[in-house]
Amino acid sequence: MKRLTARLAAVQIVAVQWALAQDNAERLAYGEPADERYAGAVADAEHAFALLANGLFQGAWLPEGPGL
Repeated sequence: MKRLTARLAAVQIVAVQWALAQDNAERLAYGEPADERYAGAVADAEHAFALLANGLFQGAWLPEGPGL
């Protein structure tokens, strides 16, 4: 079971890294300057890895606002 747990954790981490890289590459390809993207990329990464660390169902990902 420990090997499975390690593999599942690794897959989740790599998937998050891939998704963040894809988002950043797309934004840069559409002309957003890297210097301007930096703060947003850091915030996105902190959010993404907080979801991994705390679990997706802890409410951190739930949208905010009326009716959401």
